[in-house]
Amino acid sequence: MKFIANFQSVSNLEDLLDRFLSTGFTNIDYIVHAKEIVLDWTVPENAKKGDKIIFYCAQTSIDRIKSLRKEVYALNNQFFIMNKINRNDFEDFFERNVAMYEKYHGKILGIGVLAEDGTVKEEGYAAPMWTHRNYAIIENFQYVMPISLATFHHFININKFGSFTILKEEQYQQIEALFEYTDKLE
Repeated sequence: MKFIANFQSVSNLEDLLDRFLSTGFTNIDYIVHAKEIVLDWTVPENAKKGDKIIFYCAQTSIDRIKSLRKEVYALNNQFFIMNKINRNDFEDFFERNVAMYEKYHGKILGIGVLAEDGTVKEEGYAAPMWTHRNYAIIENFQYVMPISLATFHHFININKFGSFTILKEEQYQQIEALFEYTDKLE
């Protein structure tokens, strides 16, 4: 199977705080650092070792994270004291993520291969915003020069209501022909 994983930004303050406190990474961070870490990602229930996964940053991800701006900057000092975090560090984390989602929303960023069958795992976040619990370790991750949705929307319709778009072989070959591999995201 070959599929596109349509990933989002955080969409509420609770999830943003959870990411900041637990790993310091949001979905875009995991992709930007994919070659430096063990990448464990949500996959379809029937995903098998050897399947190919293409990472697509959702078109709406920038709107979702920007919608938090007023909330983040309206936080009072009690919030930071109660959570034992530095206001500047939290705001910097937020703004860094806004900048990355601004740059990469609506684009394919990389491809990898499932190193194992998808299995149900606990994700470790207190406030997960996704319903899929099947995960697999991703190996052979490769960055591609970002490919805009406008480049491929005429032959692939990204599932806007789910996390995955399963590709037919012809669609995969068409999208793969657009890949320009690179060592890192620019």
